Amino acid sequence: MDRNEWLNQMRRASEEQYDVRWAPFYGEEWGLYDNSIHLQFLQEFLGLLPHNSHLLDAACGAGRYLPVLLAGGHTVIGIDQSRGMLSKAKSKFPYVQFQKVGLQEMDFNEAFDGIICMDAMENVPPEDWGLVLGNFHSHPSASQV
Repeated sequence: MDRNEWLNQMRRASEEQYDVRWAPFYGEEWGLYDNSIHLQFLQEFLGLLPHNSHLLDAACGAGRYLPVLLAGGHTVIGIDQSRGMLSKAKSKFPYVQFQKVGLQEMDFNEAFDGIICMDAMENVPPEDWGLVLGNFHSHPSASQV
């Protein structure tokens, strides 16, 4: 088996784990670690953006950071490769638009004022980092459109 085939197999297995094992209990048994540094980063990030910005929460999972993003009146689109995690997020934030999209497959035609991606890149194989970062970079800010 070559590395790409192995990576695809591992990605499918990981997606299944998120759907079946972690999503049903995320926020109750899983995902309860301290995130004070992340919250500090988000506050600094949001301080750089105009109010009512259009944001992408890439690899949003169950929506852990959505309350912070939405508090400023921002419009958020959340993407994740796990249907289970998206379902959990949708149950808490029914008015937010979610899409099942992996970081490697991002292909938006719209502009975002900002993009966050928390706790996800460590799950992306190094050979895909350039692709993912290129996907982030390819979406011009709304002020450039």
